[in-house]
Amino acid sequence: MSRNRIVISITVTALLLAAIVILRAFIFEFLIISGDSMNPTLAHSDRIIVHKLAYRSREPNIGDIVAFRIGLKTIVKRVASVPGDVVEVKDGQLYCNDKIFAHDLYSHNPRRRSYGPIVVQGGHVFVMGDNSALSVDSRDFGTIPYQDIIGKAVFRYFPPKRIGKLERTKGET
Repeated sequence: MSRNRIVISITVTALLLAAIVILRAFIFEFLIISGDSMNPTLAHSDRIIVHKLAYRSREPNIGDIVAFRIGLKTIVKRVASVPGDVVEVKDGQLYCNDKIFAHDLYSHNPRRRSYGPIVVQGGHVFVMGDNSALSVDSRDFGTIPYQDIIGKAVFRYFPPKRIGKLERTKGET
């Protein structure tokens, strides 16, 4: 191999590595789901891509799946309420602004204790796991400030049978 080809190969490899580092550091985060709190949407050991820039120009919406940090731990949950909403869990049902939250995943769960009502403060979201019976979420650790949100979960890339875009859900009835 000529000296020019070696230099070109090294340059292309270095540029590709730099692009990967930049994408990972500033645009995408790759996470492995731990636990069953987001079943059936996300299962234990699913691998997802989080878009870090998703909330640079807009705020999270009800139904978005977000990744955030609490201390050193990264957690993935669904946004159930946004600033100004009144949130309450009574008789095992999630209410948002006195309306039943119309999401099959938050169906009646009499084993879960009552919560609230609380008003979600500005710059915060109330999050819950899709498997609300097993989820440790805003009912336990409070609302999440926007600055703690890493980004929006947008795509599952593993396991192969479940590859696909992660969809937002409907909110209130």
